[in-house]
Amino acid sequence: MAAMLGRPSKYTDELLEQCRQYLESGYLENEELFPSHVGLCLYVGIARSTAYEWDKDPEKHLFSDIFDKIMMRQELNIVKNAMIGEYNSTISKVMLTKHGYSDKSQTELTGADGGAVKTESTWIINPIQTLPE
Repeated sequence: MAAMLGRPSKYTDELLEQCRQYLESGYLENEELFPSHVGLCLYVGIARSTAYEWDKDPEKHLFSDIFDKIMMRQELNIVKNAMIGEYNSTISKVMLTKHGYSDKSQTELTGADGGAVKTESTWIINPIQTLPE
């Protein structure tokens, strides 16, 4: 029998059930406005770095699904509440960047008939006048 290195993993069926509970109602019980990865980690007692490792592990796809649903529910909640004025618009805008939203404006200058902008420069050269002696 091979020796086990390090601590045993906290990844169990019971922990997955706790994660599901957090997603469904646990975040509300903790008086959070919406679910978050940090809230989940605090709720189930794991480090954020552990959660991100599990999210990338194909063998832990059930956890990854919950992790993804947290982000979807968070996005939906922020958009909905920002639209009806319940959430601060500036904070909502910043938080939605985590979900791929961006506030980008682009300005393009064109000249006549959509062509390039023409610039003209005129140089005037005045001769130096010598002073009388």
